[in-house]
Amino acid sequence: MAIECDGATYHSSHTARDRDRIRQTILESLGWTIIRVWSTDWVRNPDRQIERILEAYEKSLLSPINAKQDSQDDVEEDLEPTFIQKEDDQQRRAKLSFDSIDEVPDDAIHLAATYVLTQAGAMTVDDLVRQTSRELGFRRTGQKIRSRIECRLNADLENGSLIRTGHKIAVSS
Repeated sequence: MAIECDGATYHSSHTARDRDRIRQTILESLGWTIIRVWSTDWVRNPDRQIERILEAYEKSLLSPINAKQDSQDDVEEDLEPTFIQKEDDQQRRAKLSFDSIDEVPDDAIHLAATYVLTQAGAMTVDDLVRQTSRELGFRRTGQKIRSRIECRLNADLENGSLIRTGHKIAVSS
């Protein structure tokens, strides 16, 4: 199990985010459980963060370890590097082009909000609405856009895909 402690500002920088994502992907592929503790959450409620860590630790003790066998069958023959073309934020946003919030499917709002939260961590509703609006390609967040995104966020809170942590919203673990 690994515990990462950092701030949303640090994690939202492109180089840190890419480095963290690669490290997390590699560790998870090796069977590790990653717990992220945001510095703001630690300052506000360290006891709750310790409780989250202990719960994850106890849960990891109950699950079997995914140890890899040291057999020749597990060795990959093709060791050539694979290059992945990473989309930058502008390329990704260019694909999301809507003339009106009425055209945006609920799933697109959900995915945009989830993406924003995974990149920046827990956020206030206002910040999440604003950033989700930007992620969907809107430059301004008027009342109609705000209302539609808030409606979807409330549905996600009700179905448990998002959770409320104090006055902020986060992705459910």
